[in-house]
Amino acid sequence: MINTYLGILGMSVILFAFLSNKTGHWQTKSFKYDLANLIGSSLLVYYGYTLQSYPFLILNAFWAGFSLKDVIKYLFNKK
Repeated sequence: MINTYLGILGMSVILFAFLSNKTGHWQTKSFKYDLANLIGSSLLVYYGYTLQSYPFLILNAFWAGFSLKDVIKYLFNKK
């Protein structure tokens, strides 16, 4: 049951980031947007793994990877 809650949380975080971007509150290049996508997609990777849904897992692993790249870039370029 906890897996379902983690999946719902991951989905909610990604949807929140999407809606924040679409309403103009967050930009796609912002740290908050990338961090939310990293957290949400990482939770969905775990959820996909528990379901043995490998296409879903792979999609979210790529999403998490690109978000992680942007988060790391932001952290190391911050002055």
